[in-house]
Amino acid sequence: MKKLMGLIIEALENMDKNFCILSNNLGRIKYLERPIAYEFYHQFRKLIDEEKFVIQGEVDKRYQHYFKKGKVPDFIIHIPNTQNNFVVIEMKLANNIRNIEKDFQKLNEFKKLHYKNLVEIIIGYDKNLKNAKEKIKDIDTTVFQ
Repeated sequence: MKKLMGLIIEALENMDKNFCILSNNLGRIKYLERPIAYEFYHQFRKLIDEEKFVIQGEVDKRYQHYFKKGKVPDFIIHIPNTQNNFVVIEMKLANNIRNIEKDFQKLNEFKKLHYKNLVEIIIGYDKNLKNAKEKIKDIDTTVFQ
């Protein structure tokens, strides 16, 4: 897991903000979760070309009859067609704190599928990150044990 976490961190550090931002006709810059997630995927994918595991985005596990309601994580890292389930990753903008608890609940569901590691990546500016940290402190983590 140490290697995987190192690769996740390296991919985050390698991200190019030019592929993460959108602007409107007034020239205002906006960050949205999807372009950030795609850039993360691209950077991570570049790092793992020689690995046996893969990263897959937005895999809906209903086809395997695991969940009645779709539990679609942003990314899973695993070896396909095996029980080698390494990481489930959720990404959330810090200014979208109302949905962080839902992400934690989704991550916990994947723990039941033997994913060894659950990662929530929260992206934002200082004030929004501080608010997100406070929100996370308020989440009842006993349901995630």
